[in-house]
Amino acid sequence: MKCAWMRQGCAMLVVALIPGSATAEIYKCMQEGKTLYQDQPCRGAGSAAVVLSPETSAASPPVTGGEDRLLRLKAYVNEMAKERRKREIAYEISGLEREITRYERAENNELAALTDKKGYNYHNLDAAGWQREWVLKSIDMEMRSVTEKYTAMKQGARDRVSRLQKEVADIDRPR
Repeated sequence: MKCAWMRQGCAMLVVALIPGSATAEIYKCMQEGKTLYQDQPCRGAGSAAVVLSPETSAASPPVTGGEDRLLRLKAYVNEMAKERRKREIAYEISGLEREITRYERAENNELAALTDKKGYNYHNLDAAGWQREWVLKSIDMEMRSVTEKYTAMKQGARDRVSRLQKEVADIDRPR
C-alpha cells in the first residue's frame, strides 16, 4: 500500500517537472558587475542567459513529445489507481468471507447449545405434559430466532461481497 502511494507521488512529481516551452523569456545580464533581469536581450558587452518565467513555464504547453509522454504518464497513474482499488476490494472481500465463516460457527454453537438444552428438558423435566411442551416450544422459537439473526447477518455480508465484485467488474470494463 505504501509502495503504491510512493509510485503515485513520484509520477505526480515527474508530471510537475516536465519542462515548458520558452514563450515568455527573462534575460539575466551581467553589466559592470551588476546583475540585471529584463525582458529584452542584453545590450553591449555582458553575458546573457535566458531564464524561463516560473508562471509561464508551468502554464505553457510541454515541449514537442511532452504531451504524449504526459498522456502516457496519466494513463499509468490511472492504471495504478485501478490496481490499488482492486487490491483494496480483494482485501475487503476476504475479510467479509472470514466474517461469514465466523457467523456460521457462532450460529452452529448457539444452535448446538439450544439442542442440548432441548434434549435435557425433554428427558429431565419433572412437570406436567403441557409444561414440558411449552418449554420445548420456547426453545424451538429461540432456535428459529438464532437462525434468522445469523441468516440476516450473513446475507448482509454476502450482499456487500456481490457489490464489491460488481465494482471490480466495472473497473475492468473498458471505457
